[in-house]
Amino acid sequence: MKFLEDCVYQTNEEFLMLLEEFESESERHQRARDLCRMSGYLRFLFFETLHENVQDARGGDLRTLICGIPLVVMRSVELCESSANVEERELACDVMRDTLYLALIVARKFGKDEGILNILSELIVKSDQGSVDEISILAKEFSSSFIKLFR
Repeated sequence: MKFLEDCVYQTNEEFLMLLEEFESESERHQRARDLCRMSGYLRFLFFETLHENVQDARGGDLRTLICGIPLVVMRSVELCESSANVEERELACDVMRDTLYLALIVARKFGKDEGILNILSELIVKSDQGSVDEISILAKEFSSSFIKLFR
């Protein structure tokens, strides 16, 4: 997904460091933990930095949210789909759901949730039902739609 890879270069240095740690890790369980850290950082960024000053949100922190959320969702889906270990799969799917909820909060805060509500709800329902095979296509659709909302 070229649009997502291009978008990554617009994120801030802290997020890029977390992404680099994730990408360089070979152990699946540690990759799942790295995803948790990336998702947690995005939550911190929104709730501690941008939540109150959303009207002034510009630059690196905002771009990090807009690009980081879809990236974490896609990496979580990949790990969720490919993991044979139940604990790792559940952790990756939990990170995906948590990040999707953050995406909804961000989109609503900016008044831009109209285009992604159906995709978000479908993704969450399918992941809750354990329909891991079906979420990859929806995750790609979500990622593309989410980034387009903020252009």
